[in-house]
Amino acid sequence: MSRTTGTFEFPANFEVKKQAPLDARLTTPLLSELTDSSLPFPYKGMVVAVTDDTTSSNNGLYQLTDADDTNINNWERVGAGAGTIDGSGTSGNMTLWDGISTITDSVITEADGIVSVNAPLSSVFNIALSSSLGEVALSAGHSATAEDVLYVSTGIDVKGNSTIYGDLSVIGDFTYIDSTVSVTSALSVINTGLGPAMYVEQAGVGETIAQFKDTEGGTITITDGANINMDGGIQSNSVNTATVSATGRVDGSNISTIESKVEGLYSYLINNFDTNQITTATDLSDFVTNYPKTGLDPGDVITLSATNTAYILGDNDGSANSDWLEVNLKPNFLFYRGNMSDYATLDCVPLSSAKSSKYIIQVEDNTDGALFYGEINVVSDGTIAVATEYALNHTTVFPFVEFGAEVVNGRVCLSAVALESKNMTNFTFKGNRSNLFG
Repeated sequence: MSRTTGTFEFPANFEVKKQAPLDARLTTPLLSELTDSSLPFPYKGMVVAVTDDTTSSNNGLYQLTDADDTNINNWERVGAGAGTIDGSGTSGNMTLWDGISTITDSVITEADGIVSVNAPLSSVFNIALSSSLGEVALSAGHSATAEDVLYVSTGIDVKGNSTIYGDLSVIGDFTYIDSTVSVTSALSVINTGLGPAMYVEQAGVGETIAQFKDTEGGTITITDGANINMDGGIQSNSVNTATVSATGRVDGSNISTIESKVEGLYSYLINNFDTNQITTATDLSDFVTNYPKTGLDPGDVITLSATNTAYILGDNDGSANSDWLEVNLKPNFLFYRGNMSDYATLDCVPLSSAKSSKYIIQVEDNTDGALFYGEINVVSDGTIAVATEYALNHTTVFPFVEFGAEVVNGRVCLSAVALESKNMTNFTFKGNRSNLFG
């Protein structure tokens, strides 16, 4: 479409002698007059200056961009967005446009080469990145508790050292590729769900599972095969609640000492030890220091004639006072009991071992020195038991104790009761058992 030419030609200029445009339509005081038909014969491309509108921002040069001049949207202000810019700005802040010709500060600042976002991430930060590996969403406010956090949908790789100020939570599996983890503070593992609270697994034959070391001395090592080696001790504030369980043998220097003492006590209580050596030593220290221990084994007894005291050997050596345990001087007695109550049990024999027993028993009343000596036979058919007294000897006019027997939980038990107004708590029972028949 070519330009439309004029009808008249003027081969010279006009010299206007009036303070007004040659075409009166080129200016109008009010913006409203652009659309109220005040301008005759408006045409597309017509330029009109609004000069004296009551709203100063309406003044300016407008161009009609469409044939309909009654629509203000068809009047485009020439130079809109250019010219004078209103608003405020702060050094170091990135500028934000908040209108056509006004600016303000954004939340992004720059200082010394560092760009900072001074607002909650969820309100200003949301970036989507696309690549051949797929889309990666980088946004904020994505946590299950609606906290203000940075969220990366497909993972993140950090090249270099990283420091986290706050808690680190791992919901999925945690895989550590290298072989060293260093914690500068205390490590605490608290599990409120199903156990175990800590799981450690070591692959490889002969490899140590774990090691705990005290800088001041002492190491606990869990070796291959789940064996525990330690150069310290196992301690507990309460002996009653400290229990060590093992399906195999528990070895240790102190344990072996206890074992020897137990073997010695077993020999004394059950086997009535085979050796009772009489010595003229004045006391135990004299015997340990000055007398030979050749031929003595755990469970053997020495009797100090000077003090009428007996000791049983708990350890093989016997070269220290602590190796010996003081025992009753009557080692040939199976039982030695005192401070008993009426019908209290003196001795029990399993039915699987014997259905008849013979006892030789001496009873002494400690209040007056009265003695009772007798032979008691016990017979049982597995349901009931009967005690029969023979060859009774006593220093009183009448016997002052009577014996009985009963079957209790598959065991034949011998008991006693005081007679003649005597008190069982004052009696000392010394007895032996023989002639057991199954």
